[in-house]
Amino acid sequence: MSKLTQLTAEINQLAREKREAVRGAYTWNRNMSDQYNHEKKLEAETKVRAEYDPRLDALKAEAREVATSAATAGAKHRPTLDRSDTAQVANVRMEWDNRVLPLLQADKSLRSILAEGDIHTVLAAEQYAPAWFRANRPKVTDHAFISDTVTNRFAELAPDDTAAAAIRDAHNAASERAVFNDVVASAESDSSAMHLDAAVKVAYANGEVNTRPTADPMAADVGAAMAHNA
Repeated sequence: MSKLTQLTAEINQLAREKREAVRGAYTWNRNMSDQYNHEKKLEAETKVRAEYDPRLDALKAEAREVATSAATAGAKHRPTLDRSDTAQVANVRMEWDNRVLPLLQADKSLRSILAEGDIHTVLAAEQYAPAWFRANRPKVTDHAFISDTVTNRFAELAPDDTAAAAIRDAHNAASERAVFNDVVASAESDSSAMHLDAAVKVAYANGEVNTRPTADPMAADVGAAMAHNA
């Protein structure tokens, strides 16, 4: 289990404990006025929040630090498109027009296309594939496989294992940080449905459930069916 996945589970559990503590912070006194009860209830709940909020904030800060550290390390090794470099921009566009696009139109999987490509091929897919899939494969609604496939190929093309690991770690950390933020938003809401949503996301992050599609829909039988929006 990664550090961010661990933090996601911890903050969901702590947020649940906080909700339960807030609910049980005060017992209504029938012998006292409503105003008295409301004031005492607010006072008790405020005390509970003062106890839990710093601990929640500490977990958020730790998650932010872990993700930032991974992103910084990965950025040192992951190739990027320098838009001020006109030659590189032109090469990447040519690689898309002449290689990646025709193969996608021929129903080749993105993974297989990038497996035989170089850095410019991968950059071309990173720049243009998301928009192409949105426009031409509307039934493919989860485009996470594009980023996953691009990252994996960047790692394969890395000069050494250290660079490859940094590229993959940064990508995974970004995805896990997004899940962490979603869980926090759900867990801290007032909706029981959102609390359930948080629990499901934690289960997914822990690998207890698998709701994501195959890494590349175009590589599966369902991809062939989707290819022409059948």
